[in-house]
Amino acid sequence: MKVSWRDFESYTNQLLKKIRQDGYTPQVVVGVGISGLVPAALVMKGLQVQHIEIIVISSYNENNKRLPPKVMVNNLSAFLKNKKVLVVDDIVASGKTFSLVKKKVMKFKPKEVKFAAVVVSEFICKKYPDYWGKSIMRSAHDFISLPWDS
Repeated sequence: MKVSWRDFESYTNQLLKKIRQDGYTPQVVVGVGISGLVPAALVMKGLQVQHIEIIVISSYNENNKRLPPKVMVNNLSAFLKNKKVLVVDDIVASGKTFSLVKKKVMKFKPKEVKFAAVVVSEFICKKYPDYWGKSIMRSAHDFISLPWDS
């Protein structure tokens, strides 16, 4: 299933609306790369957040086969201490990536951590993030691809 730029923008706006309605005002965004960096930048701009930290997680091989998530790049820092943090990714499927990121973020003792994703894969997702733009049902053999995916 291919998500168009127009749909991605709409889902991101829905995500931003939910965060604003909740009144959550993060002081820092943690972008989950690589694909989550695009929505992280848009969320930062939309919420006027000035600080980003990045963690890159690898969960798939070159054939889109699911692998256990592992940290490839981690630039999380002590800046997170006592801060309200919003972790942003493109898609939540199993939730394993967010679980791994949460462990890494919590080491820095933030004041509060919430999770956001532009798309939730209804077929797989067992635990939704705090905020999401669009929940998409897909078949077992379908893969959600975003506009920047080749």
